[in-house]
Amino acid sequence: ECVAMGQNAYFYNHSNSGNHMETDTFNTGNYYFLRRLVSPDFTKVFRIMGANGESPEELAEILRNNPRSFLISDNAFSHYGINHMKDFIGHEFTSHATNDTLVLAAAFIPARYDDYNSEDMAHSMIFTCSHDDYIYLNELVVRVRDNMDHDFIENLMKDAPTTLRSGNYFISSVQSFDDIREIHQRDYDADLRNYFIGAAFLALNIFLGLLGTFWFRTQQRVPEIAIRKANGATRSDIFRRVISEGELILLLVTPFAAAIDWGLTKMELNTYYHGTYFEPVRFISCLLIAWGLMALMIFFGTVIPANRAMNTAPAKALGEE
Repeated sequence: ECVAMGQNAYFYNHSNSGNHMETDTFNTGNYYFLRRLVSPDFTKVFRIMGANGESPEELAEILRNNPRSFLISDNAFSHYGINHMKDFIGHEFTSHATNDTLVLAAAFIPARYDDYNSEDMAHSMIFTCSHDDYIYLNELVVRVRDNMDHDFIENLMKDAPTTLRSGNYFISSVQSFDDIREIHQRDYDADLRNYFIGAAFLALNIFLGLLGTFWFRTQQRVPEIAIRKANGATRSDIFRRVISEGELILLLVTPFAAAIDWGLTKMELNTYYHGTYFEPVRFISCLLIAWGLMALMIFFGTVIPANRAMNTAPAKALGEE
């Protein structure tokens, strides 16, 4: 369908190039953007869409017709509270990598670096190079038409030694982006799997510990429940009391646990995420999820033995006591 060349440009790629850009009207300080040095049809291969509705073909023509221009992700200046780049289109920028002056021709919808990294890695620029500089492009990427990728690599490599050869240049290998993506994210996948297994193991142990603790605590109160029942307490009265006591204990210790968690994030002992160790949304979400799970464990640890206790005749419960 289309073909493009690039230098450290394709997605799911551990090899990257960075560049610092500066314009007269706005200085980005020392913040670097991911740089993709490519041929114009790169936007067509990866179907990159313009932030103002430009199609991949239109972005490719912009790059082809304006060799001294570049494209930038629409969220490039989000660190500075600027959510869109439309006001900077047409402005001249100085590249600190080459000291060249380039014009921002268009902004494109941010494309994530991979499936795991945050938006910080989606701040990127797309450059084209002159025809003489194509020798520096070390990648060739192609997009095949729909339903044509079956056996595409095998058929291509059959023709590589003869038809697809130019002098001493030939195609030595071809990789599917399915494989590139899997290899690039293998470590992330393994880490995520280990996190989930570890979390599930800890959650199970905590669940059994809390369940057993409150189960035992409620079982010890069977005579008390029997007396309350004999004195006219309803099932809902007893349930409210035993459950609310356990949940109250959880509420009382939650602020102390939150303070410890906050201290751990300040000491940077947790996972780096979205460019920081402490992100309010993640911090609050983790607290709420943990609190909700523990509240559920306490609920089951009290309601089941309390229900059994209420089904025991008061005289029998008091006689056993």
